[in-house]
Amino acid sequence: MIDTIELKPGEYSFRDPKTLQPHPVSAALYLIGRDDWSIDTKQMTPLEASNEIMEKMDVNNIQDSIDHDGIRVPLVITPEGIIISGCRRWKVARLLGLPSIPVEVKSFEDEVEEKRAILDYNRSREKSFSQKMREAELMKEIARIRATKKILTGRRDPPPMLGEGLPTKRHARETKAIAGSRIGIGAETFRKAEQIWNKAKEGNRKALGLIRNLDEKTTSINAVFNTLKKADNNVDPPQLSRWQKGEPVDAGVTWICPHCDKTCRLFHLQNGKHRLVETGESDNSVGPTSETANSGD
Repeated sequence: MIDTIELKPGEYSFRDPKTLQPHPVSAALYLIGRDDWSIDTKQMTPLEASNEIMEKMDVNNIQDSIDHDGIRVPLVITPEGIIISGCRRWKVARLLGLPSIPVEVKSFEDEVEEKRAILDYNRSREKSFSQKMREAELMKEIARIRATKKILTGRRDPPPMLGEGLPTKRHARETKAIAGSRIGIGAETFRKAEQIWNKAKEGNRKALGLIRNLDEKTTSINAVFNTLKKADNNVDPPQLSRWQKGEPVDAGVTWICPHCDKTCRLFHLQNGKHRLVETGESDNSVGPTSETANSGD
């Protein structure tokens, strides 16, 4: 149970970090990795978010500074003690066993405004491709909820804010454009990024692997998009050999014949068969030394 004593909106005070808990959205945006697609962050509680952050969030780059100088920028929390900004500082405080940390208490109209604040406080943070795309998803969710509220209250033409109050098609287009702009990606590139992201969420293994490269900044969104497009269109398919896709798909395993002591390699073929090739024989030879038809691995 979180102690709410001294938690009044607009106040600066000090709190025991053990009485604070991170907002689940912070874990969803900046913690969950590529291999954690199955985690339902919408159902995550603050306590579960605390456990995830304590286990996974990297704080090595700020731990020494806080250990030496303390926490200089107060955490932003709700009156209920939920952290809106400062999850990494909170984790370091817990690791160092600090008895109290500075906090600024702020009230928000509803959960949507809390989520929007989390995005705003992390605007200057360095982010990976995956983190940016999660931010964009949240921005679109916020726009959809806020636009729906405007319609339900009869205000159909408010000033556009993340695409609010616009006709359906234009609303979607403007929302995407603004979401892409907020995460630093142009409209056309963001369209491609969304297609990459959606393929990964659907379980496309090639897309998942390429997202790793995007997160590590070793490739570009355009390059990944073109690679996936070629794969979808079956561009440049592998050439079939005269042996029914008889080209080896791996390096082969070396075997020594127990009868003649000749060295051979066992190849697994793309058609599910296997063949033995004597060492030194070219892959473009007329045929294999021997072949086992329809055999298993």
